[in-house]
Amino acid sequence: MDVQGQLSNPPYNFSRAVGFLVDPSAAERSDHAASQRQKQKRLDQSARLKLVNEYQRGATVAELTKRYEVHRTTILSILKEASVTRPPALRKLSDETVAAAYDLYETGLSLADVGKSHNVDAATIRREFIRASLTIRPRKGW
Repeated sequence: MDVQGQLSNPPYNFSRAVGFLVDPSAAERSDHAASQRQKQKRLDQSARLKLVNEYQRGATVAELTKRYEVHRTTILSILKEASVTRPPALRKLSDETVAAAYDLYETGLSLADVGKSHNVDAATIRREFIRASLTIRPRKGW
């Protein structure tokens, strides 16, 4: 009997129960998956204040993410909540470096390969090319 096929959009719990009836080991896998879920780390107010002070003394967001074991967006939210002004993003490549990178790109190298040669991500190269009004090839297969 196809019980699940009679309902066009069964709720999650129903689908899960039917799965257990068909495959009893699914319950064990489900329990294992639940135990593998990431634990959410919450910083108390004293840790938040300490984090803000460290940032204001010169610690980078990347350093703070490692030290406090939270995502960078969590760090940025805490800083925003504390009304901390962040410095503007600095360009990683000078105009001369962008021109040299474009020369490499024109030889047929990909944005990723050009980025690797300049120790930056492909997205950085792309952004700098767009900023300089340089032509970017369409991606292969698009």
